[in-house]
Amino acid sequence: MTEWSSALTERAVVRDSGVATFYVNGVAVGSTSTASPINATEPLLAVNAGGQAYFSGDVSEARIFTFDPGQFNVSNLLYPGTGPSDPYDQWAAALGDPSFDVDFDQGGLANGIEWVTGGDAASGSDDASVTPNFSNTHPSDFLFTFLRRDTVASDAGTTIVVEYGSDLAGWRNTADHGVTDGVTVDDSTVISGGFNEVTVSIPRSLAPGGTFFARLKVTRP
Repeated sequence: MTEWSSALTERAVVRDSGVATFYVNGVAVGSTSTASPINATEPLLAVNAGGQAYFSGDVSEARIFTFDPGQFNVSNLLYPGTGPSDPYDQWAAALGDPSFDVDFDQGGLANGIEWVTGGDAASGSDDASVTPNFSNTHPSDFLFTFLRRDTVASDAGTTIVVEYGSDLAGWRNTADHGVTDGVTVDDSTVISGGFNEVTVSIPRSLAPGGTFFARLKVTRP
């Protein structure tokens, strides 16, 4: 990759799950799966003298960082202390429309839901795999299960509730009615990559007619 410019440019190589992606000023310009793995204990940053063109310029600064597999976001390339400080804004920085309630990738889940459940809001191909699950197999409870990102759980500006009801008009929720309704929430199951599995058990007695609905609701100011 050759580029002649007198302006400051930011270059980055990100290796994630065996694929190395090249970025120029935060924009991906190419990737390869044939690059040699990076030495995790002694990473080397150098200019290769065997290239097709010599390097003529100055290096202002260099940075090396790590992340859990599959958890890279373009906002990670921002130098610490620059860019948005809000956790959601950092995660959604590269989206064409980072609005919380917009389904940017048209995969069926809003950006805010994908932020919670671990989806890639730039690609609709994974929405089905991170969609909350509603199970009707337990003898006494309806089970509503979803993945919750750790950074979301610790974000004071985000509210996560599960709404439920026997019709689509009279929603109750775990925050305001859970204790009264006998609803329990178990988030003790740790999932690799910075997530917990959350299981909400909703008594069948709340649906005397046998019809029941539940949904994940995530809000921010």
